Amino acid sequence: MKDTIDLGVMNGWSKETDALFDKLEACKIPEYDMDFIVFGHDWDSTLPKDYLTEKEKRIVLSTIQWLGSPIGRSFLERCGFVNTKK
Repeated sequence: MKDTIDLGVMNGWSKETDALFDKLEACKIPEYDMDFIVFGHDWDSTLPKDYLTEKEKRIVLSTIQWLGSPIGRSFLERCGFVNTKK
């Protein structure tokens, strides 16, 4: 049996994060561009004011994924950001 190396884990990112990162990078809609979301743009431009590094983009993406997880939602509830009472 041949040993394999999971590069997603080796570089610190899960396979899911890698896959989502690739999809977001391929998406050319400005509203979904992390540079555009984080830095905004001038009123007369559709280009972001600055750019994130790949590592920074992956950190943002991992944080978004974590906040959507059960543990992340619980964290938001405890901090008062999410009201689950109806």
